[in-house]
This record gives sequence, C-alpha cells and structure tokens, in this order.
Amino acid sequence: MNVIVDGIVYSLQKHGGISVYFNELIKNICFFSDIDLNLILYPNNSHALKEIDLFNVSCTKYRSRFLERYRNVSFSNMQNNKKSIFHSSYYRIGCARNLLNVTTVHDFIYEKYFRGYKKSIHAWQKRHAVLHSDYIICVSENTRNDLLNFYPEVDPSKIQVIYNGVGEHFHLLKDDSKKKQKNDYVIYIGSRYGYKNFETAVTSVSLDECLQLYIIGGGELNAFEVDLLNKKLPQRYKFLGFTNDSALNELYNNAFCLLYPSLYEGFGIPALEAMKAGCPVIAMDSSSIPEVCGNAAILVKENSPEAFSLALNKLKKGNFRKDLIEKALLHAENFSWNKMANETISLYKRLLEVE
Repeated sequence: MNVIVDGIVYSLQKHGGISVYFNELIKNICFFSDIDLNLILYPNNSHALKEIDLFNVSCTKYRSRFLERYRNVSFSNMQNNKKSIFHSSYYRIGCARNLLNVTTVHDFIYEKYFRGYKKSIHAWQKRHAVLHSDYIICVSENTRNDLLNFYPEVDPSKIQVIYNGVGEHFHLLKDDSKKKQKNDYVIYIGSRYGYKNFETAVTSVSLDECLQLYIIGGGELNAFEVDLLNKKLPQRYKFLGFTNDSALNELYNNAFCLLYPSLYEGFGIPALEAMKAGCPVIAMDSSSIPEVCGNAAILVKENSPEAFSLALNKLKKGNFRKDLIEKALLHAENFSWNKMANETISLYKRLLEVE
C-alpha cells in the first residue's frame, strides 16, 4: 500500500496539535512493513519534526513557492498504475488520477471565532479540501456535527470519527524526588485567544489566595495579559512558555489541577494529557469537551469566574480530588495514538479495496 503524507504543516507551525497528530501517525505507519510511506516536506523550522525518527521514511523535499500552503499538490511524474493514499496535514488536495484524498478535520475555530481576510482564506481552503476528498476523518463527533452544519452537501457516509490519542510521555511519576507535597498551582495551557477564556481563568484563580497560576505555551504574553495578571494575581503567576513533554508531565503530576475554560475545542488533547498524568481537570461543558472527558472531569456549565472558583473549591473537599484522579486515569486508557493510527490505516486499506 502506498501512502503519501503531505507534511506542509511542519512549515506552518513550530509545534502544535496538528503536528503532534501527524507525528504520531507517521511513527505508527512505520511499523507496517506492507506500507510504502512517502513524506512530503518543505523548508521548515519545526520543533515537532525533530521529535520523530525519519531514518526509514522516504522523504520528498520541495522548495516552497509563494502561497504554497494554498496550492493543490501535483504529481505529474507519478505512474498511474497503482492507487495511492494522499493525506494532507493542512487541507491540500493531491492531483493525480491514481490518488485517493483523505482529509482530517480538527475543528472549526476559524469559522466560528475569526473574522476578516484570515478567516475567509482558511475557510475557502478547508471547504475546497473537504469537498474534493474521497474520505474525511473528524477527531470528534462534535467536529463531525460542525462539518455537516457548515457543509451540508457532504455525504455523511464519507466521514469517520477517529479520536486523537494521548502521548506515552504522560503518566504518574514513580520517582518520589520529583513529586511535591504541596500542589498549590493551577495550570493553564495553550493559546489565550478570546474563545479560550484566559481572562476567566485568571480571575477564577485570583479568588483563591492559596493558588498560583502556571501559564504554559501560547506564545509570549502581550501587554494586556501582563497587566491583567499583575492586577489579578500579583506575585502569584509564572509564565513558562514552551515546555517539552517530560517537563510538562512533571508539571501536571504536581499541579492542583488543569484549568481548561475554552469555549470551543475540536478535541482537547491537554485535558487527556492531564488526566493521564494524574492531574484533575476543570473544563467548560461545551463543544467536544464532554465527549472527550466523560464523567472524569469537573465540567462547568456557567461561563463565569465564580463558577470556576466553585469548581476549584470542590476539589478541596474530602476525597473528591483523589477519587476524580483515579477515575480520570481509567478514562484516559480509552485513548491512544496507536489506536488512532490503526483506525486510520484500516480506513486507507478499506478505501483502496473499494477502488
């Protein structure tokens, strides 16, 4: 079986959820001796790509052209005697008669929360890819429902939900020297764009004088965020920036909880990472979060600092926090990148058999 993975995303982000997704897919494909994998790459400065071993991966490298990310991928030199799968990492279509296009749709954040030129271009590109794909993978039922809402002309039978996984880097620490006795900080991770509800997170932590806020990833703090933090949490916050998985696992293990107040997620990988590392999760009861977290997290229905503050206080009562951690550890076992990859490869094979 021939599989072509379009690695354009590695040129678009240094690290991020989509890069992690394709890293895990590529690593797992390499375990299948009956799959000939070719990875398309463009000049990049990707941290994510450095995390995988490409020694046994056939890579085709191209020079990027103006607006390369928006172009279809042509294969004029490709033989037409054997069907192949083309799976783009960022909404591109492979153009050759023997290619079957698979597109993974992660979310509809741009369509729901962005405005202007940036939204229009992204929405056009995604729509073009979806409508010209032979099959579509959605990372959650919520994303599938959004897709059918935005593109009602898509045949539902061409869509399969395949859940994301959670990395093996995330686990309970066995080394007592890395465990702290006092879990006095709350983690906020990722983007701080409007729908992520960062201001709500800051305010809710400020209502508890015993807690600090650790801010991970999401780029440098802007002036508004620094001002907000200094007013609401003076001397009670740390900005840690980009953190590798090993360090992040240790932070999860020693945190009071992960505060995940985002109004919309296509999946919500950080919630699963925290669960697997024994870190309780408090999240918004919206979008894909209930689907991913099940009953193993505190899901807040009201979008207010007071509601999240009540959830933080709930974790301090009796054995509630301990019981929630045990429940979350079991729940996280339902998700793995190996499972995601196996289901994706089965889809490839099914498509080729039909053809």
